[in-house]
Amino acid sequence: SPSEEFDELHFVRLDQREDKFYLYNLNMSSDTLKQVKVNKTQTLEDQQRQGRRPRFSIIKNIIEVNDIKPYAVVDMRRKKIQNL
Repeated sequence: SPSEEFDELHFVRLDQREDKFYLYNLNMSSDTLKQVKVNKTQTLEDQQRQGRRPRFSIIKNIIEVNDIKPYAVVDMRRKKIQNL
């Protein structure tokens, strides 16, 4: 959204082929998130100030860059949760 505040930020990634959800704790504050680059010249905060809805890849820009691993996997077929 154009503005947000939160205490914790979690991300859920779906693997449709395997019917699994991967749960990530991004371990960042709303202030840290605002500094994420959404394009070559602007941060998320820059676009928020313009009243725009920023578009960026959480997977590429946060999870991969910071090498964040999932803390749990939900297997929908077996109805099991694996805590990592």
